Amino acid sequence: MADIIITEKPESVSYDELCALLDRIHEGEDIEFNTSGMKGAEFEEKLNGGICFTALAGDGRPVGLIAVCRESCNAWYFKGEVGRIRNVGVLPEYRGQGIGRRLVRKAEDWTRDQGIGAVMLSTSEYNVKAISLYRRSGFVFVDCRKFKSLDHCSVFGMKWAERPPKPMLYLKLRYLLRSLSAHRAKRRK
Repeated sequence: MADIIITEKPESVSYDELCALLDRIHEGEDIEFNTSGMKGAEFEEKLNGGICFTALAGDGRPVGLIAVCRESCNAWYFKGEVGRIRNVGVLPEYRGQGIGRRLVRKAEDWTRDQGIGAVMLSTSEYNVKAISLYRRSGFVFVDCRKFKSLDHCSVFGMKWAERPPKPMLYLKLRYLLRSLSAHRAKRRK
């Protein structure tokens, strides 16, 4: 395993390079990603005062990244400010080395350092690798929504610094019911 350093985006790496990295990360996958063809200025704007951490190989080349920003959440499962994971990915040849988990941990640490009590994320229901990573990292999936613009459902995960505001069993059962409802709506189309 090569030495990988997780650090705040270095000045030497542009946002355009990070967008190209995201395209390479998702190349050949059958999942629709909202970052395809994104330009650096749009990526930086979506950070909205947040931060991007990069995984750098020994030669300084970025091989993975995670973007996290402050966001207001007004959902049934949480009300308040969250650290929202916007993008995360690792090049295929570097997967399986714990880099994704280290990136997620870095985003959690940043969120906690900002005084924010929860981290939130969303991903495609078909992105099994990401869902597995998030579950291993302690996230609980709490919602599932079908958006008209997408051909799949988006699942939403949360991780709280303290105890969750509602009992865990309630959150898991409610997620199951919302997921079934979203899938029924998807089949009706």
